[in-house]
Amino acid sequence: RNAGDKMVDSCLVLLEEAQKTGEISPQLNLRETTYFIISSWHGALMRMKAEKSLAPPTIRGASTRAPVPAPPI
Repeated sequence: RNAGDKMVDSCLVLLEEAQKTGEISPQLNLRETTYFIISSWHGALMRMKAEKSLAPPTIRGASTRAPVPAPPI
């Protein structure tokens, strides 16, 4: 097993736990979501390297903070 496989496995375990606790939809395909997250992260790293920047990439016009959901009552 290589480092990439271990990264996928770790992310998948976290998503499975979140799905079991109801934090994410039970209809969400966890394997596809895991690969999307890992691919997005790799893309961000490639962009940072191309721009020769250590700053996290941003999307113009996008909020820098995601809305925080209210805690359950």
